[in-house]
Amino acid sequence: MSSLRLGVVLFSLGGPFWQRRLDLTGCLEAIASLGPDQGIELTGAQSLASYPAVSDDDVRAFRTAVDRTGVVPVSYCAYLERARSRSRVLTPVEAVGQLEEEIATARRLGFGMVRVNTATPEVLRALAPLAERTAVDLVVELAAEPRTDPATGALLAELDRLACPRLGVLQDFSAFVRTVPQPFLDDAAAGGAPAAGLEALAAVWSAGRPVGEAVDAVLCLPGLSPAERGSAVQTAHIAYALFPRGEVAGLGDVLPHLRHVQAKFFALDDSGTEPCIPYAELVAVLRDGGYAGRVHSEFEGHLWSDDLDAMDQLRRHQRDISRLWQETP
Repeated sequence: MSSLRLGVVLFSLGGPFWQRRLDLTGCLEAIASLGPDQGIELTGAQSLASYPAVSDDDVRAFRTAVDRTGVVPVSYCAYLERARSRSRVLTPVEAVGQLEEEIATARRLGFGMVRVNTATPEVLRALAPLAERTAVDLVVELAAEPRTDPATGALLAELDRLACPRLGVLQDFSAFVRTVPQPFLDDAAAGGAPAAGLEALAAVWSAGRPVGEAVDAVLCLPGLSPAERGSAVQTAHIAYALFPRGEVAGLGDVLPHLRHVQAKFFALDDSGTEPCIPYAELVAVLRDGGYAGRVHSEFEGHLWSDDLDAMDQLRRHQRDISRLWQETP
């Protein structure tokens, strides 16, 4: 059995960071408190004040904090930005050229892996020589898995064909949601979505039916005002966009190209387990399949609730992953 190496996506501390209760150094100190050898995943656009032209002072401050806290820079998150130009929208392949600046920033900060948020087979063909030339591992984030998403299957097939050792994928566990997260529904209710509408859309989602049926279910409810219907319909579309229903077996298909895992979670239950994502099954696929990369906790509940303590959530989440990893296959 391969060893388990843990870490944290810095986005997990977005609540205290955006509210100015923690700066970047404070975030690294907090992550280091979770235990030794904590990997970190950073998005330059979110965490670096001087982005995109990251200053030497920012780089120096970051590396000093890394050395002092002992956290391990693992993955730098970049975006394929097609609309940065004022003159026109770039094609995805044209946007690859802008990644060179992001890769240079990642290397200055001490990261050996750069995540690209999206790609097509054509983009992969452009990424391969870039990865080889810069000696950085480029990984494409997957928000779906190949058994339910043909586009993901096409990416994996292209990776097979390219056989580039510097190219791979990052799997986000948000691809495997089984239940619409309660913090998301609570936030929608606080924003004016009616309880009956939320119950209707969640029931249709849970039944595996398409978003159109969820919208129809909302529109058929009696007694709702136009504003309530509009809020519930909007919530339905957001839920279907954020929470895909992937098959756990699809993670096994990803394993040959899997370099990194973002272990997304929303809010732990009283037992310390994420109720919306089948963690026991997913961790078993990784462990039994010989996965040797890192598993980085990504807490997203702060987007919808200020009552959830991010550090408490992260600490308990890592404890649960470690427990699952040690279970007898």
